[in-house]
Amino acid sequence: MKDTRLQSELESLRTEITALRLANAALEQQMSQDAEQTDSLLRAMESQSNALREANQRQLNQRFFLQRVMDTTGALMILLGPDGRLRQINQRCSEMLDVADRKLDEHVLDEWLHPDERRALADMLGKLPWPVYSPLFEAAHRAGNYTAEHRLLGRDGQYRHYWLEASIQYN
Repeated sequence: MKDTRLQSELESLRTEITALRLANAALEQQMSQDAEQTDSLLRAMESQSNALREANQRQLNQRFFLQRVMDTTGALMILLGPDGRLRQINQRCSEMLDVADRKLDEHVLDEWLHPDERRALADMLGKLPWPVYSPLFEAAHRAGNYTAEHRLLGRDGQYRHYWLEASIQYN
């Protein structure tokens, strides 16, 4: 009787071991599949990261090229963002208006516009259903590229006539 009970327990242990081996094999197979999926995702992420890095480098190269082109003109050249804030200016503009490159997005172009011209420009734009944050921005927005002579406040605190070209950069 003791032998029968031992054989029964032994058979039960063998069944348990077999079940554990099967479960272990299933887990190993699942882990292998998960590892393959993880590797695949990591490769995809690395590829996207490389593509993004390359796109950022192209954009930086384009920005530097645009800056060099802008710096060759005698006019004050300004790129405005879709919010009306300065995005990029040429060297002459930086020198004349005393704007530091690192603080561009803190400024709207109208800050340097003579108050009489700001009012005249706002009047020229007509009655708008919303308050005009920046008449120069609104004029550039409507025209796509705004070119005009304006009195702008210079680095020395005096208003001078400048030929101004402003475009909006939407991206």
